Amino acid sequence: MKKLFITDMKFLKISSIFFLISILIFSCTKNQDNYNLPNEIAFETEKIFILDSVSTSELVQHQMIKTDSMSYLATMDIVMNHINLFDWESGKIVEKIKFNKDDGPDQLFTPINFYIHNLDSIFVQDLGFGVKLINLDGKVLQNFKIGEVKSENQLYNGIPAYFSSASARPIFFLENKVFYPTTHIDIKEPVLGVFDISNNELEEIIFFPTDGFENGNYIFENIYRTVYWDWDKNKESLYISFPIRNEIYHYDLKDKVLTEISLSPEFQVDFSGHSNVLFSDLRQFGTSEEEKKEAIRRVEIFEKNKSFSSILTCDDIIYRILIHEKKESNVNSFNIDFRDFEVYAYNYKGQLLAKKLFKNPQDDGSVFLVNRMDNFIIKNENSLYVSALNKDQSEEELIYKKLKLK
Repeated sequence: MKKLFITDMKFLKISSIFFLISILIFSCTKNQDNYNLPNEIAFETEKIFILDSVSTSELVQHQMIKTDSMSYLATMDIVMNHINLFDWESGKIVEKIKFNKDDGPDQLFTPINFYIHNLDSIFVQDLGFGVKLINLDGKVLQNFKIGEVKSENQLYNGIPAYFSSASARPIFFLENKVFYPTTHIDIKEPVLGVFDISNNELEEIIFFPTDGFENGNYIFENIYRTVYWDWDKNKESLYISFPIRNEIYHYDLKDKVLTEISLSPEFQVDFSGHSNVLFSDLRQFGTSEEEKKEAIRRVEIFEKNKSFSSILTCDDIIYRILIHEKKESNVNSFNIDFRDFEVYAYNYKGQLLAKKLFKNPQDDGSVFLVNRMDNFIIKNENSLYVSALNKDQSEEELIYKKLKLK
C-alpha cells in the first residue's frame, strides 16, 4: 500500500509538472498572437474618385503628385492608354497625359508603368522598348534602352528586356538615375537596376538574401525572383520586402548597403508550403493540354499559401502587407477571387506598432480588391487607402477605404 502511495505521489508530481508546462506553452503561444501593441489600425472614411466618360476602371500603377497648389492621384488607364490625374480633394479627373500609339518618334507601343518626376518629366516603361521620358503632351523627349537582355554568349546585347515592374516594385527617378527591377531569373543575380541618364552607365544592385534557402531550387520561380520596395526620398533609402521571407530590409542608396532590420517582437510566418519539388521550373512545360494542366496545378499549389506583398513607407512608418491563402469557396456578388490580408505597422527601428487582419468580404458585403503583385493600397501623407468595391457603388466610382494608425 505504501509503495502504491509513493507511486501515486510521483504520478501526481509528474502530472502537475506537465500541466504547468502546458499552461506556460499555451500562454506563450497566446501572447505571440495577442501582442500588447502601442497602436491600432482602424478604418476612418471612404475616399471616392469619379471616372469620366472616356476612362475605364482598368487602372494600373498609381502615384501621389504634389505641387504648390494641388495634390493629384495619378493612375494609368491601360485600356485607353493615358494617365489620369485626379484632383485629390474633389476626386474628379482634371488632366490626362495621353500616350501616342501612332507611328512616329512619339510612339509608345505598350506602356505598362510610369513615374512622374514632375508634370513635364514623366518616365514611362514601354514594354520591350526600355523607358521613355515624355512631357505632359505625350511628346517623347528621350528614350533609354535600359533593362536589356543578358546572356552568356552576348547574342542579345542591346535588346530591351521585358522587365516586370509593377506598382509594388515601381520604376522611379532620383538624382539623374532611373531605378527599375531587373529581368534575371537566376536567384544569384541582382534584383534592382540603376541607370544613370547623365553618362548612360548601368549598375545592378541588391542581391536576394539566399541564407537559409537550402531548397531554393524548389521554390516557385515566380516568387523567389519577386521583390517589393518603397522608398523614402528624404532619407535616400529603400525599404524592401521579399514574398517568402519574414525579414524586412533597408538599403541605403548612398552607401549601397543592404541591412536586415531587427524586428521586435519577432514572429515567423510558416512558408514551408512554398518549398516543393514541383516548383523547379515552369518553363519546362510545352503547349500540350496535359502540360498546361500540370502547369496550372502547380500554380494552384502556390496560390494556397500565404506570402508578403506590398511594403509602404508613410510618415516614418513601414507598412507591410501579408496576403492570405486562396479560399476554397468564391461565392460573392462581384465574382472576385477574394483573400484576407493583414497589415503590419513598424517604426523605422523595427518595432511592431500595430497589426490587423482584414476579412474579405467585409460584414457589410464590400470586397477588398486584394492583389499579390500590385499595390491595392495607396498612401497619402499619414494614411493608407485600400481599394474596395461596395454593393451599391456606381460604375464610374473608384472607392478607397481609409486606414489610419492610431
